[in-house]
Amino acid sequence: MRATFATLVAAFDILDLTLLTSVIEGNKAAMHWWVTIKHNPTGEVRDTELFDLLTIESGRIASFVQFADTALIARLMTQK
Repeated sequence: MRATFATLVAAFDILDLTLLTSVIEGNKAAMHWWVTIKHNPTGEVRDTELFDLLTIESGRIASFVQFADTALIARLMTQK
């Protein structure tokens, strides 16, 4: 698992990040982002969206879930 995440982190840079909307209820926060990413191995730059859901407990992140365009990521990761 750690190797997979390390590969993803090394493969992409976030060039721009814009918060489109956020909702906070109790100890949960939901955020919808517009991002410009760069696939480092190919240099391809693409715009896409991310969605984050965080749960905070005792002032710390207890849970972090992120949804992304997995089809885009898979396509970029298979390019040489």
